[in-house]
Amino acid sequence: MAESPCLILNQAKVSFGNKTLFEGLDLRISRGQRACMVGRNGCGKSTLMKVIARTLEMDEGQRYIEPGFQVGFLSQETISSKAETLQEHVMAGSTPLRTIAPYEADSILGQLQMDPHSSLTTLSGGERRRADLARVLALEPEILLLDEPTNHLDIGVIEWLEDYLKNYRGALLLISHDKLFLKNVTNHTFWLDRGNLYANTKGFDSFETWSETILEMEERTLMRLNKKLAQETDWLHKGVTARRKRNQGRLRRLHGLRDVKRQHVGPQGRVIIPPPTPDSESKMVVEAHHIFKQFTTPGGPLTIAKDFSIRLTKGDRLGIIGNNGSGKTTLLKLLLGQMPIDEGKVRIAKNLEVAYADQTRASLKPSLNLWENLCEDGGDHVMVQGQTRHVVAYLKDFLFDEKIIFNNVSTLSGGEKNRLMLAKILTQTSSLMVLDEPTNDLDMDTLDVLEEILSEYQGTLILVSHDRNFLDRIATSTLVMNGNGDIQEYVGGYSDTLSFRKAPLSSKTLVKKTQSSLEDSPSTTRSGRKLSFKYEHTQETAARNIECLHRLIHALEQQLADPSLYQNNPESFANASKELERAIYDKALAEEKWLEIEMMRESI
Repeated sequence: MAESPCLILNQAKVSFGNKTLFEGLDLRISRGQRACMVGRNGCGKSTLMKVIARTLEMDEGQRYIEPGFQVGFLSQETISSKAETLQEHVMAGSTPLRTIAPYEADSILGQLQMDPHSSLTTLSGGERRRADLARVLALEPEILLLDEPTNHLDIGVIEWLEDYLKNYRGALLLISHDKLFLKNVTNHTFWLDRGNLYANTKGFDSFETWSETILEMEERTLMRLNKKLAQETDWLHKGVTARRKRNQGRLRRLHGLRDVKRQHVGPQGRVIIPPPTPDSESKMVVEAHHIFKQFTTPGGPLTIAKDFSIRLTKGDRLGIIGNNGSGKTTLLKLLLGQMPIDEGKVRIAKNLEVAYADQTRASLKPSLNLWENLCEDGGDHVMVQGQTRHVVAYLKDFLFDEKIIFNNVSTLSGGEKNRLMLAKILTQTSSLMVLDEPTNDLDMDTLDVLEEILSEYQGTLILVSHDRNFLDRIATSTLVMNGNGDIQEYVGGYSDTLSFRKAPLSSKTLVKKTQSSLEDSPSTTRSGRKLSFKYEHTQETAARNIECLHRLIHALEQQLADPSLYQNNPESFANASKELERAIYDKALAEEKWLEIEMMRESI
């Protein structure tokens, strides 16, 4: 017998100004349900989550929570905190219903590969997301609400979170654009569409078939009422449904590209570069032969790439995965000739035109509207992959409503800004496109559109992404950055990579204990010709810490090498082991910080 609901919303209504997001909405969740809530950007998913968490009040309706039940809520925004350490940050999440003890904070932080005594202020974006996640999970709430929990997380952490949630016994409601994550975790689905909430007692794996059935029933109903479907049904759904039906043909083409790539990559993931032929020479985009790149840090050498070779030809779609700080951005600079290599050779095609989309959306101008951002020189047409398109029609391809085309970019949501940035990048003439986390903040309908557009792109793609499903559907080969300079290439996407590797891409292999990353380095003012005093001082401090920690690690290793220590004094052995682990951790942090600033120095 199914459990009675522990969370109920009845006849909920929320409006902003003259716009009503939803009205008369009902929702029920019981313990044991692991439900996802899906829908387009801007449909009200996050708003509804805030209503449930009581961080936003309804205009009308009732909300019921089982008495004594704790609600844990992870929003998309960073949790404000006055804590100095991660342990204090997690413990600050205590509520009148639940107190988080120090050992509980340490336990969940340890599972997320984070040092409880690390400073909260030095964390990168991905690490801060992990810290906030730990704070919510440490409550062990009966009702868990997660809004885009996988944003900025490494693949290893995502896989750990999947395992955690599969064993979660309370009621779970989550919002995510990560299709594989939803398929692996959920057993119930809510679809918020045009103010209506539909419920399905199956997980996300059945969403496409189920949602298309609802739309078909709606179409038949409207036609019986003799109304034009174009006036009553959002044009978006028709387009997305058509795209999904074309998926099979697109995937067949992708498998053909992977078969070609397989001829140049060995079964163990090592690239095989045969002597160039006239045909391969004409198609060559980037070619690297046995490159080696190493930074000298106070704690010893830090290797980014060693004996690494790769050939990218026209039409290749290369995915890159790895932990934050593993050197993905550095590798891109090496391959594009933006940073010198220590050994080996890199060849780049003549007249290579590169279009680059970073996570900061730097190419967008917030004070201009959507039209003006695409047509900076005026006019009403854009050139897209050799074809002239009217700007309005092109924006519709990216699911923008005509009503907001003249709104300033500053008024857009994060997902809408990401859509616009991708639309703008695709108007640039390029033979190589580099996309850094292009799926962040995108809803699933937009992901379908992006997949189709990228599949039609005639140039070469490099995708840095943690979205496993996206890589499976786009990449012809995948680079795995294992750390310490070891980089391997595998034919296919993420799933193919797993099948070829001897070791899984788990938190043990991809989650690195670090408080800073090369991708999340602090901004530098480039108007000057040297680093600021702040960064000079930080680097000098890191160098001194590395030397001290190196001596401490050596002393502790000698102490633990005594075979009689454990027998005579188990407590001292345990304490020394714990101290050694922390010293190794702190030394790695200091080395990352030193290298981060050294790279800033080289770039000035």
